[in-house]
Amino acid sequence: MNLTSVERFILFALGEFYKQANKKLTDKPLQLALTKVEFITIARKMNLAPKKERALYKNLEALETKKFISYQERNLMLTNKGHKSFQQISGQITPFINIKLILGEENPINHARKAQTVFSEI
Repeated sequence: MNLTSVERFILFALGEFYKQANKKLTDKPLQLALTKVEFITIARKMNLAPKKERALYKNLEALETKKFISYQERNLMLTNKGHKSFQQISGQITPFINIKLILGEENPINHARKAQTVFSEI
């Protein structure tokens, strides 16, 4: 089963959230675990997904039906299939994110020695 673009987005948001949160716990023998409700609350607070709670819940249910996520003792987890898909999505968009970060940190004009400026028509 293929994922829709919205499902890919939610899977990426969940996977990246776990990845970044667990980086903070690498020095301890712990891993973060969230319930579905807690993930939806965090996603809404952090503006990770511009969807309503009900829509996020439905997307998580669709991911569960397609076996990309599972619930272990009421905690939301990526399955092996979900983890592989997360890594694939991450690999596809990471180069774009890296370009945005690099251009945001460095002034691109400093590297454009022969660039010209023109009047804008706005």
